[in-house]
Amino acid sequence: KQSVLRQREEWLRGLVRDAGLLAADVTIETVWTDDIAGWVAQAAAGGGFDLVVKSVHASKTLLHTPLDWQLLRTCPVPLYLAATVPVKRTGNVLATIDLRHTDRQHQLMNLRVLEAAQRLVGLGRGRLHCVHAVDSAAVLG
Repeated sequence: KQSVLRQREEWLRGLVRDAGLLAADVTIETVWTDDIAGWVAQAAAGGGFDLVVKSVHASKTLLHTPLDWQLLRTCPVPLYLAATVPVKRTGNVLATIDLRHTDRQHQLMNLRVLEAAQRLVGLGRGRLHCVHAVDSAAVLG
């Protein structure tokens, strides 16, 4: 186990060097876990991180929940999924906002969501769609 961890750490140090990054600017840690998404979520929550970057991996099976999806559900900070395939420049964007609350904090969050969605639409030739889901139990109750 320790041998594998050391090999992976050296491999990672090589990637850092190849990317032209200074070793002093990058912290490197290799861990052994059977719950990658759980470990990343815990580390992101307690480590003062602002963003998690992960390469996309397409799963070809229905019997396995891909790590990408697990991280989308559990990661407490924004997650950037990087792909080697060019991004389709005609994608539409769906912005979901919360209209249940009228306080300034929620209004500002809704505005930030709409502004970010508009910037994403501006990267391609898509359209912005906006939705607010109404909780039917609250309306009928």
